[in-house]
Amino acid sequence: MASRLRRIEEKLERIAGRLESLERVVREGRQDQDVADLLFLVRRLIRFYSRYVWFMEEVSRLKSLPQIAGDDISMHIVEVLAEKGSLNISQITEEVRRRRGKASRGVVSKRLEYLRSEGIVEEVGGGEREKRYSLTRSLRARLLRL
Repeated sequence: MASRLRRIEEKLERIAGRLESLERVVREGRQDQDVADLLFLVRRLIRFYSRYVWFMEEVSRLKSLPQIAGDDISMHIVEVLAEKGSLNISQITEEVRRRRGKASRGVVSKRLEYLRSEGIVEEVGGGEREKRYSLTRSLRARLLRL
């Protein structure tokens, strides 16, 4: 998956470069300003998407940690928390269920406790009635370096 994401990122960078060239030609040729503005926005969108691909590549590396590898639900939990940030157990269960087709709150709860004991997930904010979970500070920092 990582090499596939890398190829997508390379293609997006090539497209962004071509759009930048087109934008320059349109601006220098005093062509329609709306076209130049549109090209600029499309180029920015492609660069943003490229960064997202890079982010997902890093998430896929996280999912290969020995504590997670081979456990589909734990992999989905890590992915959900990486993408969405701090969530309560109901929100996590709903997202995992949406992605894999099924997931029970009890199983998600057990996996969260396991991931917490392994230093991958931590409880944040909330209160006694609504525990919220997030990737640990060190894993979030690793993703934010992107």
